[in-house]
Amino acid sequence: MWAEIEALLAIRRQFPSPEHIDDGDQTAPSKRIRSVLPDYDKLAAGPQIAPAVGIEVMRREHSHFANWLESLESLAQPRAQ
Repeated sequence: MWAEIEALLAIRRQFPSPEHIDDGDQTAPSKRIRSVLPDYDKLAAGPQIAPAVGIEVMRREHSHFANWLESLESLAQPRAQ
């Protein structure tokens, strides 16, 4: 399994952020993962992986995701009158 992990890390190191990895249908993150781990199922794996990564890492690594979360969080803030 270490070889697979290193292969995935090598893919990640090729890009400034995870958001830059998704540059087309054939090179989408799930397709890249499946090239290393053929049995990967993103619908099953996502909910298992996300807690292990943690929300703060996701915010730091994914600026679009962080901005989206901030917009959602702002909806919960009381509005000034």
